[in-house]
Amino acid sequence: MRFSGKQKADLKPGRDSVINAANGRAVYELSYKGPKGWEIQENNVIPVRPTEQTQLIVLKSDNSYFLSSDGAAGGFMQIVILRRSAS
Repeated sequence: MRFSGKQKADLKPGRDSVINAANGRAVYELSYKGPKGWEIQENNVIPVRPTEQTQLIVLKSDNSYFLSSDGAAGGFMQIVILRRSAS
């Protein structure tokens, strides 16, 4: 995973990394190592408000896709974003 085109975080099962958001947002690229090398699965911008704690969780499955509760299908990695008041 890469943030703002600079900070990189290797994702290991059960581990975490703290990334500082610049200008109230975190821009990320989520990649995985495929047969042809690193392949970008998705990229996005997450608003990070100073009044909240924001946690981004990456889920990986041995299946070829996730099926969300709304019926949408995604790749074998999925992002979940949790927020709560910082106080």
